[in-house]
Amino acid sequence: MRLGQLARRLERKPQELVDFLIKEHEIAIETDLNTKIEGVALELVMEAFKVELPPVDLPEAVEVPVPIEEEITVELVEVPEAIEPVETVVESVELPEIEIEIVEMPEAEIALSDEEIENVAAAAVVAEIDAEEPTETVTEHVVEKIARVGEDGEELPELIVEDGVIKAPKLELDGFKVVGKIELPTIKRSVEFLVTNGDVTEDVTETIYETRSHEAAVRKKKAVAQHKNRKVKQVTKRNSRTLTEADRKAHADRRAIRKKEEAEVLLQEKKKQHYFENVQKKTLKSSRQKKTKEIAKAVKKQSPVKKAPAPTTLWGKFKKWLND
Repeated sequence: MRLGQLARRLERKPQELVDFLIKEHEIAIETDLNTKIEGVALELVMEAFKVELPPVDLPEAVEVPVPIEEEITVELVEVPEAIEPVETVVESVELPEIEIEIVEMPEAEIALSDEEIENVAAAAVVAEIDAEEPTETVTEHVVEKIARVGEDGEELPELIVEDGVIKAPKLELDGFKVVGKIELPTIKRSVEFLVTNGDVTEDVTETIYETRSHEAAVRKKKAVAQHKNRKVKQVTKRNSRTLTEADRKAHADRRAIRKKEEAEVLLQEKKKQHYFENVQKKTLKSSRQKKTKEIAKAVKKQSPVKKAPAPTTLWGKFKKWLND
């Protein structure tokens, strides 16, 4: 038997049964509710923690007289067969009369009350109706509660087992608890505004605070309106940016044409640069070289060549011979 079932049957706590086995008989078992207790341990626990059931008062049995039945035997006589037909005569046999005495019981000897008699009659009628009607199989809804104990010996919520399925216990959450009314402190205005007109002094503090609050509300309304207008402008700007398919195609065509024109202009500029860097420089260089040659020739023609005097010494003549 499981520890939880045994504790429910004996109306004891599981920890109490475990402590009894350890202290009295030195039998150690686990505190788990599903621990099996069998054999000697089960007998010791059952003997130590007996549950006395209260006596049940049962109604006294009533003797009902049973009618006596008598058996009547009839003897059959065999008639010998004759050659000639013989008429058979059957005499009527008179049966003895059976007298049945109905014993009336006095009311003093009847132990059943009127309510019990009505209950018995109703039960008999229900039994007859049930016998006539076809019996239907009724599935019993078995609900079992298993007690649980924590490691510290604290009682945990019971596990509810319905038809062999363990259902989680429902957690009851505490609602809101109102401790008391909280009274907020009133605003204490330390600054007071007084206006003196001669001998009369007037307190205008409330008026000044009211005007300030009114101005703050007006500023808040203006800020909210500006924020709304800004949002509306952003939405309209975003909507204006959304173009249709035709507008998008036209925009793409214009962009392609503009790119083509820019590419042509860039190509022309590159051609010009190539012309100035290569062709024009060469022509200028060649023309400059021609001019320098012509100028050198003209200078040679214009300037007379001065002849050195003929050497007279032997060494001078020898040098001239080498140069020539």
